[in-house]
Amino acid sequence: FSKVFLLAAILFLSIRSGWSQMRFRKCGNDLGYCTSVRNRCRAIAPPTECGPNEKCCKR
Repeated sequence: FSKVFLLAAILFLSIRSGWSQMRFRKCGNDLGYCTSVRNRCRAIAPPTECGPNEKCCKR
């Protein structure tokens, strides 16, 4: 039982770390990061550098 729990925890953490890396993709010549369009910030590069529903903002 403990092995299964440990594997699940490792999988969960690795998925979360992967997501966090995806959320902070660099854009705008490494000056900014991709963030959700819902976040209130000034875009510094065209959104084409980021995914759908994302924009490039300063850190």
